[in-house]
Formats: sequence, C-alpha cells, structure tokens
Amino acid sequence: VLLGWLLEPRFPDGPLALSTRPPGPEGGIFQGAVLRLEPGTRAASEGAVAWGRRPGERDRLEARFTAVPPRWSFRPIAGLLDARTSEPALLWGPKGDDMVLRLRRHADALRLTAADLRLRDVLSEALVGDTLAAAVWREGEAYCLSLEARAACGLGYSVGSGWALLLPSAWADGGADRWLDGLWLALLILPIGHWGGRRGRGIFALGLACAGAVLVPAATALLAAPVVTWGGLVSGWLAGLASRRLFGGWLRPARRFGSVHQQMP
Repeated sequence: VLLGWLLEPRFPDGPLALSTRPPGPEGGIFQGAVLRLEPGTRAASEGAVAWGRRPGERDRLEARFTAVPPRWSFRPIAGLLDARTSEPALLWGPKGDDMVLRLRRHADALRLTAADLRLRDVLSEALVGDTLAAAVWREGEAYCLSLEARAACGLGYSVGSGWALLLPSAWADGGADRWLDGLWLALLILPIGHWGGRRGRGIFALGLACAGAVLVPAATALLAAPVVTWGGLVSGWLAGLASRRLFGGWLRPARRFGSVHQQMP
C-alpha cells in the first residue's frame, strides 16, 4: 500500500496549463521546434487542460516536433504545469534515443525519483530535422506512448516495482523490465519461505502476500500483477524453503544447543 501511494501521480486539484518546451528536471531545454501541441481530448478554456481527473477517461496529448541530436539529459517537448504554481505535473519528451514520460509523484516529496516510463530506441534512426509525430495518453491507471508507427501501452508499476524508487537512474518501460519486478518480489518473499516454512504460519504469511498482490492494485495506482511478478513470488518462496533445508540449522543454533543441553544428564 505504501508503494502504491508513493508511485501514485500527483495531479493538482486546480487547472493544468499546457506548456511547450518546459525546462527539464536537470535544467536542459529541448532545442528542436515543436510544430504542434494539443490535447487529443477535452480542453478547458484559456489553454487549461483537464488531465488525471477521472482514470476511466482517455486523457491524451499529441505533438509534432523536429528531431535533434540525442541528449542524455531529459529535454521535454511538452508538459502539463500547475496553472497556479507552474510546478510540472507531467513532462514528456526525448532522452537519448528514447521517448520518456515523467510524472510528479508522492515519492518526490521524499526525494525519491521513480524510474522513467519509456518507449525505447524509437529515435535511434531519426535524422536531425526530421518531423516526428508523437502522442501520450492514459488508459485507466496505465500509460501509453507512441512515436510514428511505434507504440507501447500498459506502462506503469506493479506491486513488485519497489526497485524503481531505489534505482532512479535506471530505465523502465513497464514491459521489458518486468523481470526486475519478479526479482524484487522474490527477494521480499524469500524470508517467508525460510522462517515460515510449509507449516501453518508460513502458509498464512504466503496467503497474505498473495492477497496483497491481488487487492493492493485495486486500491492504489499500481497495475495488476503480471505473470512474471507471480513467478517471482513463487520462486522467492521456493528459494526460502530450499535455504531452510540447507542452512536452517545454522540459523537456529539456540534450539539445537538447548536440545543437546537437555540430553547431557
């Protein structure tokens, strides 16, 4: 639940202003031209944009821009800013050869930066000066990115995405990096298998973990756990059982010493 809250996007209650070429988090500014930028769905008066109000609606931004030499720092082509404070709620643009989406989240208040959501390697074949069409939109709690004919949907974080807060310089696209979700969850579940075993308390703890993997996404901004996440949960429990058989005696010396002491008389 805490992870879901930390990774939940923070959209302001007031209006959002649509901005072209806003400064990036590292201070860089996109050097190309943004030829067109508009909301693909509803827009309020005076350039204010409604986004993030109702997850069931298809919020969308569309843009045409000219390609520039790749920069390793994030250079947004567009952003949604709080109309009252000018604080960015959404930034979208190229970083290296990728198209990146960065949202303001609750974790930012704790100086934890979630790994970016990316459409990878879509700019690797673009020539400087090419005119490109891109879009970003939301479907439920997941996000989609497109550039020309390439698109990816279902971008977001699951219950196994705690690593995304500890590795802010890493990339994430909510798809190809799901193996990190499985590995992270396996490391968290391993102690349950080791200390709980296959007895009642171990099965009960494992049941709680499985229930959390199902129920927490329904109550937070996390996405439903994919198959690889469940694979990590089961693998971590089995690894814990194996470590219990191999090293259990070493990690419980007090019980063994007690049994020997009772046999001495």
